[in-house]
Amino acid sequence: MRLNYQGEAVVEFAARRLARHNISVNTQHLCFYDAGMNSSQAKRFLAKQGCTFEPAKGGHLLVRRGKMTTVLPQHGGRRDLGKGLWNSILKDLGLKEK
Repeated sequence: MRLNYQGEAVVEFAARRLARHNISVNTQHLCFYDAGMNSSQAKRFLAKQGCTFEPAKGGHLLVRRGKMTTVLPQHGGRRDLGKGLWNSILKDLGLKEK
């Protein structure tokens, strides 16, 4: 399921989908990882956090935030980044997912 950044509306939508399968959910403590984030969405998020971008080898971007650097792959618009890769990028840049 793709999630966007609309907060409560997303949580309510997920709870309704789970209710169809007789699964009840306490929506006050629900937290999601957006597994559907692609590289352009990641670039947009990182730019809002103050990162700068430089071209790198083979369809990748070098991402800088202060003295910290990492590499962001640019493998097509619809290809999603994996959870481990995204967490590694955030860790390399000293960021935490909100």
